[in-house]
Amino acid sequence: EEGTPATCVGAHRSLPLAAYAMGNKALIVGEEGDVIATVQRAASNVSALAWHPHQPVLAVGWHDGNMSIWNQNGPEPSHTGAPQHESSGVVAVAWTDGNVLCSASKTGAAVVWMYEAPKLGVIHNARCNTVAAIRSLVPLHGTDDKPSDEPRFLATAGGAEAFMIDDGQQAHTCFQIDQDSAIVSLLWSPQSRVILVLSSTSTVYQYHLAPDDNAHLQSKNKLSIGPNADASSSTMVWAFPGIAAIATGDDTVRMYNVAEEAMYTVALPESSADGPNAQPQRINALASCRRKHLFAAGTRLGRIVVWSFNGTAKSDDESDWQVATSMDAPHRYAVDRLHFTARGAMIMSQGAITSTLQETTRLRAYGHNAMAVQTAPDTAVIITHNSGASFTLRNGTRIKALDVAMPQVVVHTGRHLEIYSLTESTGSVTQLHSVEMPSSVVAVHPDGVLTYKDNKVTLQTLQLHPLQSVGFNEAEGTPTLIDVMGDFCCVVTSINKLKVCRISPRDLKVIGPARQLQPGEDTDAADQGPFVISRARINARGKKVAFLRKPAAGGRPDTRVHVLDLDTDVVSSYDLAQLGQTPVDVCWNRPSSLGAPGGPAETECLLLAVETAPLKAAPGSDDAGGDASILHAEGEGEGDKPSAARESRQVCSFFAAPNGVMLHHHEPLPKDIVCVAGVTVPNLILCSATGPNPNDHKQVQRRLRDFDGMANDDAKLRDALVQFAYCSTIGNMDEAYKNVKTIKDASVWSNLARMCVSSGRMDVAEVCLANMKDAVAARALREARQEAEPEVAQASLAMSLGMLDEAEKLLRQAKRNDLLTELYAACGKWDVATKHAETHDRIRIFPTLYRHAQHLEGAGEFEEALKLYQKARCYGNEGPRILFMANRVDELRATVTRSDDKELIKWWAQFLESTNDIDGAIQQYSRVNDGFNQVRLLCERRPPDIDRAIELVADPELPSARGAAYFIARHFEEQRSIQQAMQFYDTAGAYKNALRLAKENDMTADIVSISLKCGDKHVALESGAFFEERGMYDKAAQLYQKGGDSQRAIDVCIKGGLYDELHRISESLDAAADPETFIAMAEHFIVSGHHAKAVQMLVFGKAFNEALQLCVDNDVPLTEEMAEAMTLPKSSSQEDEEYRISLLKKIAKVAKAQESWYLACKKYTQAGGGGQGGE
Repeated sequence: EEGTPATCVGAHRSLPLAAYAMGNKALIVGEEGDVIATVQRAASNVSALAWHPHQPVLAVGWHDGNMSIWNQNGPEPSHTGAPQHESSGVVAVAWTDGNVLCSASKTGAAVVWMYEAPKLGVIHNARCNTVAAIRSLVPLHGTDDKPSDEPRFLATAGGAEAFMIDDGQQAHTCFQIDQDSAIVSLLWSPQSRVILVLSSTSTVYQYHLAPDDNAHLQSKNKLSIGPNADASSSTMVWAFPGIAAIATGDDTVRMYNVAEEAMYTVALPESSADGPNAQPQRINALASCRRKHLFAAGTRLGRIVVWSFNGTAKSDDESDWQVATSMDAPHRYAVDRLHFTARGAMIMSQGAITSTLQETTRLRAYGHNAMAVQTAPDTAVIITHNSGASFTLRNGTRIKALDVAMPQVVVHTGRHLEIYSLTESTGSVTQLHSVEMPSSVVAVHPDGVLTYKDNKVTLQTLQLHPLQSVGFNEAEGTPTLIDVMGDFCCVVTSINKLKVCRISPRDLKVIGPARQLQPGEDTDAADQGPFVISRARINARGKKVAFLRKPAAGGRPDTRVHVLDLDTDVVSSYDLAQLGQTPVDVCWNRPSSLGAPGGPAETECLLLAVETAPLKAAPGSDDAGGDASILHAEGEGEGDKPSAARESRQVCSFFAAPNGVMLHHHEPLPKDIVCVAGVTVPNLILCSATGPNPNDHKQVQRRLRDFDGMANDDAKLRDALVQFAYCSTIGNMDEAYKNVKTIKDASVWSNLARMCVSSGRMDVAEVCLANMKDAVAARALREARQEAEPEVAQASLAMSLGMLDEAEKLLRQAKRNDLLTELYAACGKWDVATKHAETHDRIRIFPTLYRHAQHLEGAGEFEEALKLYQKARCYGNEGPRILFMANRVDELRATVTRSDDKELIKWWAQFLESTNDIDGAIQQYSRVNDGFNQVRLLCERRPPDIDRAIELVADPELPSARGAAYFIARHFEEQRSIQQAMQFYDTAGAYKNALRLAKENDMTADIVSISLKCGDKHVALESGAFFEERGMYDKAAQLYQKGGDSQRAIDVCIKGGLYDELHRISESLDAAADPETFIAMAEHFIVSGHHAKAVQMLVFGKAFNEALQLCVDNDVPLTEEMAEAMTLPKSSSQEDEEYRISLLKKIAKVAKAQESWYLACKKYTQAGGGGQGGE
């Protein structure tokens, strides 16, 4: 509509109705913008309007203070005088959730009405200051004890106060914001009882309304806006339950989460029209559609951006808002108002122009060497398949149906059928016919046009002469869809009946009976409700029909692709919800051999492609978003948030196999692709657009997954690959391999290898890699097959083929976090690799950081590399190296000065030492308490500072300095200060050096003390030999004993006659010593007359007979300990056992002789001589 500017615009929140005021009339329109009714008065203009929340009832306020009611189901609009408004203009109208209405005038008079069809009746009136906006406060249904028809309204007066209008005669103040600002916008959330206020100073106030209607301030947030923002156009709406969208006259939408009290921004997307000299975009209007999770913003430059919400009520992230579309309004005027209707249409007001924008599915057709795509409501572009020639068809009215069969194009406008002819050589579009045709069920075939009229689908010539018809009776329904593929067509009716026909040059013949299209047995019960068929496509052999469904009356969308087998009447389906998608359109493969003798191969006709869109979370309510300038009741809820991987449009390919619809491949569509037009093996036929103009649209041919590298004209290879793709999709890898085993093309083997990733056939994969001549990948696969987890081998193959997402998924399944870290690092995803290591693979945190630092160093990013080396805890080595190699010595010095890294400081000290800066090196060593190197340098400098070095060695807080006493000792040795040298050698633990000096200077006492102190036995033995050579047998014996050589110690004692020392040595021996040593000691004790000692040594030396004889000969007492030591264990050897018994009897006999009766009895018993024991 063009003419008088729209002063008010409003959309019904549950019905497909809208209204806008233009001068002295209010136009009621449907969702497609068609005028349904007009409410008009000659004497006054419309000033306000509001829709009843549930009924098709519109309340209209006039400039003269009167009110009108329009009811879609009633008679003419009723007009009611309102003297309470004092002939002052009605500035605001609002309904409760029931039948109570409130209107307010410029004089501050508010009238509360009760609507009883068809008229309004006054309940009471109240008064407050000048009212600028009014909106009902709706209680939470079922949780509030106040009825929905109880009059409670909130009003503002253009100032800082908000007034409560209830059943009293005087409106009272509910709350008041800061005095220096005015209320610009109000929002009400009944679930949380929150009132949200936007002020003229760009401040957001959040109040909680208590049950007694007293509002309490919960929070206040001052918005930060740019200097170029125009706060006069500030506005606020509910973008999603619990999330308010705020515009403050700049190019940013601020989202405020009520529950979290969090604020974040959503910026307008960049546009091709944006440039350095472009005027800034200022957001002027906001609107939302809760049913479809949509939110829109309009700017002063006529730009409209629509976002789709993928988050929840707790959302606080800009990424939850995905741009659904961005466009320039048909008239580049400022967008004054935006409203969504109940079903998602958008009403836009631009000054004197009010438009209704419909969300429609883009029409597209692909057939007979051409692609046709709708680019605007009245425009389509046709692009030929072979030459790429482009034609623009603009009919001036709306295109309702579109089909193409070169050189003919048919268009239906909703009332007329138009037939065009395209001339490829001249690029011209010629209209052949335009006839009235009420039904948009039309299609084109090279032999004619199919239309529906008078319960018949008729095949007509291109001159519209009828050839043959197929009738439809009442039981079959009215045709709503028609599709043509080759010489077959399918027709779907309003009651979901299907008829299939065969087209010949002058005939249209029905094949088989009419069939009922319904979902398969595997469909959920929730999806069995009333539905309509939105798409139906027949394949090239006329054997299968693919169809999509949508609910008949809203509700949950059907996310399945259904295929009917006409031979078996079985419907199979695939649910795209498992991919996070919902189908948009479906098309069968159009074989290049279509129309050729013999027709296409059967397998080739089983391939179909489906264009999909992200599956949105189920909305919490069907309520549409309301105006920003009035108090609007909205609920709060939560929706499911889909993952980021599922938020893009996709194209999926399937095979209609005997056991069901099998997914072949799916991949995201690039952003420049506007639709999938069709598929002809080996290509998907896509339409891309770089701009809004028809000339910006191009045809894009994109290879299907298994056909990369294939030449278009190689029919034999194409057929083999179709068979391969089919067999691999249904899981028959052996048959797939047979179809391609004779092919030499590496790309074919690469595709087969890709199949092996999902099938797990690593044996086939090795053959593929061999044919691809990829030795590196083959070796990696062989090594990976040695791992315990089979997924590791599959992941290795996937990585070799560049299938990184699949590799990541497989490694996650195998729970190989170590390989996942390696994968991320190898892909250059260093931040991801580090985060993954920190969370799941902590043993590789530092190696990952180190490799990331190496990568950055190689890229010349030294500063970032240094930071990561520090995080990897190896800055002490790598940091100085980088700075030194870069000749940044001054920076290195400053870094060391500021740092407390011991490794770094020590490296710097070593560097200073290498440059002969001894004092500087000592200073740096002292910073890290490195006493050893300090003492070393103090001794090596010229002249040496020995006193300072001795102080450091003596410092108990520097234990590392004790080892450096060696350098002090060496200095004293050079000075021939032998005693001091030996002292510091001793302190440093250099005992051999101290012994060397003691031997050189015949310092025997020092030799003994040092040898005894030293824990090295070899040193003690060497010193013992030193004294033995000099005849100093006492010292030699002592040192031999210290060195563990008891035999040499005994020999020295015997040689020197050191009997006391010999006694001492014998006392220190135990039974574990060498028997020969004990025998030698026994001989010495026998000679010296120490027989008891000699017996003990003989027992230790296991000379038991000699020991017993010595006891008898010299009357040495036989103790029980000695007897037990000579008792041998029992043996299985007869000879050993006889010796044991003989020895026991000897022991018993000696004990008996010595009158040790108990011991003798015990041993006789052990020997088995019970009789003797009893004697």
